Amino acid sequence: MPPHFLHSPARLHGSAMPSYHATKQAPRFTAAGLVLFALAASGCGAWTHRQNALGVEQYQQGQYQAALKHFQEAVAANPNIAESYYNLGATYHRMGNVDHSQPELAQAERYYNQSLDHDPAYRPAYRGLAVLLAQTNRTEQAFHLLEDWNGRYPTASAPKVELARLSQEYGKRDQAHEYLLQAVNANPNDAQALSALGQMQEQEGNASQALANYRRSLNLNSMQPDLVARANAIQQQLGPSPLYNVPAPNGNGMQIASPPGATIR
Repeated sequence: MPPHFLHSPARLHGSAMPSYHATKQAPRFTAAGLVLFALAASGCGAWTHRQNALGVEQYQQGQYQAALKHFQEAVAANPNIAESYYNLGATYHRMGNVDHSQPELAQAERYYNQSLDHDPAYRPAYRGLAVLLAQTNRTEQAFHLLEDWNGRYPTASAPKVELARLSQEYGKRDQAHEYLLQAVNANPNDAQALSALGQMQEQEGNASQALANYRRSLNLNSMQPDLVARANAIQQQLGPSPLYNVPAPNGNGMQIASPPGATIR
């Protein structure tokens, strides 16, 4: 998982519905998370946060053993933080894929489960565990995992988006489409659900509706370069007048809308 959602839950790299066969996961750790946790942290909390940050740096350099040591230090300092267990799981998951090691994949599975033990709603751990189950020929268990999550949090959009990802991966397009509609109904401001729904609509030949949902997603999160490219391409096909203004960050970090007919930058 990239530092924000297996293929960033914001950052859907490559497509709005990344493959459950994809295995290049990285520990979850975002700049926003760093600031929020650091502001509230002190003592062992600050140390836990620091160790997770250092571990992510090592992971990104391919130094997986060094990363594990930092994540283990984070757990030792505060054994109640789901993110630390997730980081351990994602690192072992990556190592297991690189080394073709079943013991390392089994260790990843244990840490993903421990992450969920400490936070039953922790989305990255659900996604990492579902990916691992699917890639180890336990697709039915992957579906059950996500369905159970969805059942326990029926008003949340995140489990529905993950169920849609997995359903589409295994050729259940109608089911995936229904899950995405449910996700958008549950949370009309879920940028991932909107971009994923738009991608399905584009694949089905409904370009205008796809563009509408792409723009809604970009209005909520403008930092999606792949989605910007897709929206630009469809806009050029349909004509110069956009269905929605597309935000872009200005110098103060605020969002500004591009004028009608402008190319999305």
